[in-house]
Amino acid sequence: MTSPVTPNATQPQDHLADSDVDLRTLIALMWRGRWTALGIAAMAGGAAALIMASLPSRYDAEAQILLDTRDRV
Repeated sequence: MTSPVTPNATQPQDHLADSDVDLRTLIALMWRGRWTALGIAAMAGGAAALIMASLPSRYDAEAQILLDTRDRV
């Protein structure tokens, strides 16, 4: 009969290495793409500004005049 293998401190845990996220690598990846993200945001902001500038101004107003027709003495 064989005994189950239990991991100890000297054995590497390979199953964790696949799911670990290296924070430095992730930050470096985001830092490299910063100009792309800023460019996309600037283009979206510019497009929104152009669309808003091309729309006609629209103003709505409503007034109600109340007249007192009773005779005052």
